[in-house]
Amino acid sequence: MKRSVFGLWLSITLLSITGDAVWATPTDPVTRMKSWQHHVKLKNESVFRDLKWRTVGPRFIGGRIESIAVPAGNNYTIYVGVGSGNIWKTINNGVTWEPIFENESTFTIGEISICPSDPDTLWVGTGEVLMARSSYAGTGVFKSTDAGKTWRNMGLHDTHHIGRVLIDPKNPDVVYVAAIGHNFSYNEQRGLFKTSDGGKTWEKSLYISDKIGVIDVEMDPRDSNTLYAATWERSRRAWGHTVCGADSAIYKSTNAGRSWKRITDGFITGEYVGRITIEVSASNPDVLYALVDSHRPPAERGA
Repeated sequence: MKRSVFGLWLSITLLSITGDAVWATPTDPVTRMKSWQHHVKLKNESVFRDLKWRTVGPRFIGGRIESIAVPAGNNYTIYVGVGSGNIWKTINNGVTWEPIFENESTFTIGEISICPSDPDTLWVGTGEVLMARSSYAGTGVFKSTDAGKTWRNMGLHDTHHIGRVLIDPKNPDVVYVAAIGHNFSYNEQRGLFKTSDGGKTWEKSLYISDKIGVIDVEMDPRDSNTLYAATWERSRRAWGHTVCGADSAIYKSTNAGRSWKRITDGFITGEYVGRITIEVSASNPDVLYALVDSHRPPAERGA
């Protein structure tokens, strides 16, 4: 009898992990947000709402710091975003820390960005960007105008994983969000998004396909119309991970993201190009640095 039950369990398990439908049908964003609203309702109406909880174990390491942000000219305040849990803030240079993102619809952080013109305005892209099997999906982009005391979800719920939030230093209402997209499936809400009204509405600025996300975006400090974006072709299944592809590339815009041109002159191309991080030189903005995760086999590299 035990063998029969085990055999049935094994068959169901194998069917589950090999069926593509299991990995191609993530919960839709509307359902996810409805679940969160139901959670908030229960929290507010529960007879246990005033009960104070404390952790008694088991313990595990949060780890995986995804983002660190420091307001310009402030030597004591630091924000730290954890891939697997919360945003932590210190106002005494790390002596003590306070969690400031405990009551939102997600706990997984991809990026923290501080508005250059207002240090009390924070933007947070949720969804860890490590992209491991254990990487949790976020619920879009959040904004705080009081240094993290309160938060407002500004949309892009189906992006799942956000790698970068870039705020125009001359106009805080202009914000770019680099979204990787779903971890285990393809989706259209990925690429580079732009808002010109502080997050009320969003438009796609750079979109390649439902398989290609944008992992990074940078701005020329001399000209906010000049932008650089790094795309990333990748896919994940429980049994494997495609980390590179021919559509991993760097694009440039000179009109604030209305149109883009792929940079090919001298830059690595091909099926082995993986994740790319970019940075504009502060001392000479004509110089763009790129750190590339190349998966070209040693034989083809001449090694």
